[in-house]
Amino acid sequence: MRQGKVRILGVSTAARGEGMLADIPTWKEQGFDVQFMNTRFLLAPRGLNPAQIAYWDAVIARMVQTDEWKADAQKNDLVLDFHGAKQSPQRLAAMYKQIRTALVDVGMAKE
Repeated sequence: MRQGKVRILGVSTAARGEGMLADIPTWKEQGFDVQFMNTRFLLAPRGLNPAQIAYWDAVIARMVQTDEWKADAQKNDLVLDFHGAKQSPQRLAAMYKQIRTALVDVGMAKE
């Protein structure tokens, strides 16, 4: 897109992006009731105790607020939407359900 070789027709996020993505409509704005965001997770070994989990949640929460992190996200047109360890199982379950439903709909998975 930056080089003028590709035109993005829509974004799958709930809201329009920033910068170059600000003028690109969401799929929902175009009449498709679809929303999907790529998500990244930090995984740790089994057996972390609550204090260890809280420590890493705090470290990452601080990291995503740094100017360097925000600048990299903006440079790469990423949406910042940090959620800690408590929300991760629900987010993974929702993503699984959404992807599985789509795969069933197109015949790539059985119900």
